[in-house]
Amino acid sequence: MKKDQFKILIDKYLRNQATEDEVYLIDKYYDKLSGHTENEAYPHDTVSEQALLSKINHEIDAIEESKASTPKQTVKLFPNWLKIASVLAIISLAYYFFQEKNLKVQQGAVDYASKILPGGNKAILRLGNGKSIDLTAVRTGKLTAFGSSSASKIQVDEVSFADGIAETSGPQQLNVIEVPVGGFFKVVLSDGTKVWLNSASSLTFPSDFIGPQRNVKLTGEGYFEVAHQAQKPFVVETNKQSVEVLGTHFNINAYADEDQVKTTLLTGSVKVRTPNKMQSALLKPGEAAIFTDKSLSVHQADVNQSIDWINGRFNFSHTDIKSVLRKIARWYDIEVSYEGDFTGVEFGGKISKKKNLKETLNMLSRTGDVKFKVTGRRVVVMP
Repeated sequence: MKKDQFKILIDKYLRNQATEDEVYLIDKYYDKLSGHTENEAYPHDTVSEQALLSKINHEIDAIEESKASTPKQTVKLFPNWLKIASVLAIISLAYYFFQEKNLKVQQGAVDYASKILPGGNKAILRLGNGKSIDLTAVRTGKLTAFGSSSASKIQVDEVSFADGIAETSGPQQLNVIEVPVGGFFKVVLSDGTKVWLNSASSLTFPSDFIGPQRNVKLTGEGYFEVAHQAQKPFVVETNKQSVEVLGTHFNINAYADEDQVKTTLLTGSVKVRTPNKMQSALLKPGEAAIFTDKSLSVHQADVNQSIDWINGRFNFSHTDIKSVLRKIARWYDIEVSYEGDFTGVEFGGKISKKKNLKETLNMLSRTGDVKFKVTGRRVVVMP
């Protein structure tokens, strides 16, 4: 296989021009790559086409055995395994080619970029009584008790709240989980609702949910799995809208530096309202409500793209380059500036969030539309 062939195939994928077969195969192989631990690596210095082809053939045999055990009514999408082997071999070699042979970050900047590592589990808990806890630094176990409630760190990326006998008198204290740039954290609220918070996000919530509604406030991005309570709606407030549910799974992207607020529904139903309640929309699973300064509209959604950040991936589809780099900036804690006009430049594809900055920028530069210069934590985008 020639290097030009690798480049053509991957460029087609990144530009959303790959065929259905090619996208399927790339995603399948990507999932296999994502399954490796961070300490595992392919021996790129000794790798050969024959070795990679042997690995692919072994994987195909495993897929064949899996297919043979599936019910007969399953649609047979790709009977031509020789074609699959050929394309997977190209992808395998392209992965090697990406990692070792085709570094597109401008010379002299690679040392900076390779030292900028991906984000991780970081959060600060600010309690209503004024106490602050660095959730990154503390060990797992019970953290504190306050009023009728307590907070515990369950694992490295999760904190859980438990309520006791709710106090119905006096002002209700509000707590805040703040996830900084380059952070990610999961919160389990006292009613059992689970919330995943993305970088540069925060959630404000009470220790106990008292009254007819369960109200929280979100900045940034959060994925919610709301515990069902038929008589007690769960309401998420953002700076531009509110979302009301009884029990369901949904994602809200409400960063202040984005030009829209996007609510994507996975299961159940949600009602989205603008702050003045002049506009509202009732979503069905697979739909997204998009609110701009002017209007609220409903569209069919790519659900996997909306929540892939939870699974440790960037997932883009016809996404303009500035929106792409805002997401990357939040994860790697970098500043981005532009030299030139990038109107109409879009990106499509998946990138593991476990990669360092150099690897991520190299993937973006494969479109051929952009180059990057990295100095310290500043990234300059150039045509």
